[in-house]
Amino acid sequence: MNGVSLTVIETTATTFTVGLIPHTLTHTIGDSIMIDGVCLTITTKTATEATFDVMVPTVMTTKIGQYQPGTRVNLEKAMLATDRFDGHFVLGHVDSDANN
Repeated sequence: MNGVSLTVIETTATTFTVGLIPHTLTHTIGDSIMIDGVCLTITTKTATEATFDVMVPTVMTTKIGQYQPGTRVNLEKAMLATDRFDGHFVLGHVDSDANN
């Protein structure tokens, strides 16, 4: 699934839903997925959609705040500790923004 480009179906102030190609996302609710470089957690999932909750700091400091229905996004699964180290690491979630 690395590099799969999918389409945003719906956005709200605190969630967004991505349309899935059936059976491309084998992860379950609670798993982390990187979307356009932002690590998010699946909160609901069907065979054709996955929904992610987003915090206000994430919306304000990433391009997720610009998503509209029809926006194409890149999804990547988190790398397992047993996988070969040739992909991205899920380093964490946006907790807050910093000022200099």
